[in-house]
Amino acid sequence: PTETAVNPANGDIYVADGYGSDYLLHYTAKGEFKAAYKHEGFNCIHGVAFDNRDAANPKLLVTSRAANKLFSLSLSGENLGHVDFPGAWICRPVIKGENVFFAVINSGRLKWGQDFRGFVMVLDKNNKPVSLIGGQPPVAAGEGETALYRNIDPKPFLNCHDVSFDQEGNLYVAHWASKKTHPFKLVPA
Repeated sequence: PTETAVNPANGDIYVADGYGSDYLLHYTAKGEFKAAYKHEGFNCIHGVAFDNRDAANPKLLVTSRAANKLFSLSLSGENLGHVDFPGAWICRPVIKGENVFFAVINSGRLKWGQDFRGFVMVLDKNNKPVSLIGGQPPVAAGEGETALYRNIDPKPFLNCHDVSFDQEGNLYVAHWASKKTHPFKLVPA
C-alpha cells in the first residue's frame, strides 16, 4: 500500500495499493473489508485523499502515477472522471484550502527514467494547474518533450516524493533516494 485516506464523517478507510494490485481498497472504521475498486488507467495509484472542498459532494482523489492521471471517485468507488498530466508522475494529493498539491517525482517523460527531475504541482478547485513550482507546462501543440509537463533547469528538486504543510502555511517538499537531500521548506511570500 502507498497511501490511506479516512472519511471524517464515518471513519471509512481507503487504501491505495499502488505497488501491489492497483486497487483502491475500502474498509469500515472497524477495519472490515467493504470493497475493492479498480478502473482503467489505474497504474501505480500512489495516493488517495478525501476531498471535501465541495462539502455537499465529498469524493476521493486518486493519483495514478505511472499513467500521469488524477482520478475523482465517489465515496463508493464510482469513477467520476480524470485529468491527464502527460509527463508528470504525481505522488500523493495534499489538499489545502481550495488547492491540491503534489510532488512530481519524475517529469518530462512517459516512461520511468533514471534522471528524476521533479517539481511541485498546484491545482485549483477545478483540478486545473495554477502553479508548477520548479516545473513547466506543456507547449501548446508541442511534440515530444515539449508536449509534456517537465522541470526547469537547473532542476531545483531531486526525486521530490511528497509535500506537507505546517501550521504557518509553509510547504515542505520531501525527497526519495536523493543522496541525503533534506526536505525543502518553501515559505509563502
